[in-house]
Amino acid sequence: PKTYKNAPLSSVSAIWRGQRIEDLVLEVDRLIHPKSNFFLVPKNHEFDWMRDGVRVECKSAQLAWVKTEGKWKCSFSGIKFARNPENSVF
Repeated sequence: PKTYKNAPLSSVSAIWRGQRIEDLVLEVDRLIHPKSNFFLVPKNHEFDWMRDGVRVECKSAQLAWVKTEGKWKCSFSGIKFARNPENSVF
């Protein structure tokens, strides 16, 4: 798309970019919770992975190239928390 012209990742699909964001978020989750048990699920599941029995779904709303800083910015919004506060992830 014209929006990403001459920016890193400009030649890849939105699906591919989304998967890379998901991969990154999973790795951050693993770093934040080093003693937790993680279980990956098939791609057609309603969530992306489980951490200690908590279902985690990675969503991204916007990926933007910040030209002046030479990096990508990923903004998240509309985050849904578990109905039971003890299962919520913050």
